[in-house]
Amino acid sequence: MKNYKYIKCKCGGIIGMYNRNNFTCERCDTEYELYNLNYDTCMINDKTGWIFPVVYLKTESEE
Repeated sequence: MKNYKYIKCKCGGIIGMYNRNNFTCERCDTEYELYNLNYDTCMINDKTGWIFPVVYLKTESEE
């Protein structure tokens, strides 16, 4: 089970670095600056090399 969730765009698409140049939405191609996003860390997809800012989910012990 994942302990994180992807950052989403207003349109519902996932924000990620798909082209090694900048962070964009997968659906509408809106560009985002990483420092403007509220994220905990970045995760890398080992198969594609894409980078995704993510937020950690709260565990039961944290609530």
